[in-house]
Amino acid sequence: METHRDEIALWLQHLSAKAVQELIFVNRATTIDNEAHLPATLFRCTLLTKLYIGFWWFPETATLPRSVAFPYLRELGLFSLVMKEEDLAFVLNRCPVLEKLLIVGSRWPVCLRVRSHSLRLVEVCQGLVPEITVLHAPRLERLLLWQAWGGDDLCNMSSKIMIVHAPKLCFLGFLVPGMHKLEIGNTIIKAQTKASPNTTVLSVQMLAVQVKLGTRIEARMLPSFLRCFPNVETLYIQSENDDLKFWGPQCTGAGKLNLKFWKEAGSIECVQRHIKKVVLREFRGTRSELDFLKFIAEQAQVLEKMVIVLTHGHSPSDPVGTNLRTKMASAKWANARCELMVFQTPFHQEGTAWCYLAAFDLSNPNPFDVSKCLDGKCQSH
Repeated sequence: METHRDEIALWLQHLSAKAVQELIFVNRATTIDNEAHLPATLFRCTLLTKLYIGFWWFPETATLPRSVAFPYLRELGLFSLVMKEEDLAFVLNRCPVLEKLLIVGSRWPVCLRVRSHSLRLVEVCQGLVPEITVLHAPRLERLLLWQAWGGDDLCNMSSKIMIVHAPKLCFLGFLVPGMHKLEIGNTIIKAQTKASPNTTVLSVQMLAVQVKLGTRIEARMLPSFLRCFPNVETLYIQSENDDLKFWGPQCTGAGKLNLKFWKEAGSIECVQRHIKKVVLREFRGTRSELDFLKFIAEQAQVLEKMVIVLTHGHSPSDPVGTNLRTKMASAKWANARCELMVFQTPFHQEGTAWCYLAAFDLSNPNPFDVSKCLDGKCQSH
């Protein structure tokens, strides 16, 4: 594409003249270091309502007239782009009715600051995003993250997630205690942070967390994260392998983790009074996973369903599945009518997929559900 820049610019001029409203413009790059530059002519397509662009170097927005804008754009998808933080801010500031923003596979660390009266959904997948700050988003309903990394190095990929004003935020996740530094208002959430009006987001009803339950530093942060969202009704836990030290040595930690550890975590409002459904994915049968599940079972007074999805290679009838049922049968369930459901994973390898297409659908009542996505193919669309 880089050798056809003039032709690309001409194409975009024609699309603008034809008043195109929906545009998907993806460079078929064969290598990650591809340096095809997207012409600034793109900004002449002012009648766009949907725009998806991928595998480009983004135009230098500093050279563009301040008057350029996408006044009708409601849906924006950015795939594997090389762009600067100021370029992203420039675009978002010129989309006054934008409702849905998707960032997938960014190739350059970019901080995302959300200040919008129109945005309802923000999704970041496999991107280098050292900071996501929701400053003022009165209509934001969903903040969806999957492998949203920081941009330092493989030993320290911490990323800051800050929520200042999002009164309608209902869906949040996947938060990663070992990587994401959560900040509510002006308070940094740490282990043993107590719940207060300044550290809670009351609107969140569905929360997803990716955590190593057998790693002390991550496990200690989980109760603090849960206290920030006291009205959660559905909780997703992506159980990660404790042997993987991907987030660096600061996320290992020592110390015994058992049921007593969870009981000593103290009162957690959402667990005791609001959670109706818990889904734990990638269950391996470890002691730490079983202790956490028993803690939930014995504390959650209104829990109706506990759904366990076994990791690849295990089934409900093998020793891991039968041991799970035996251990949970010995728990003193806070709600004796709660249903325990154990499933085999639908995927053919370890790790739970994320379906960014299904999650990007505002009509989808559960953006964290991947049960209809098999072998990388979304069956829900």
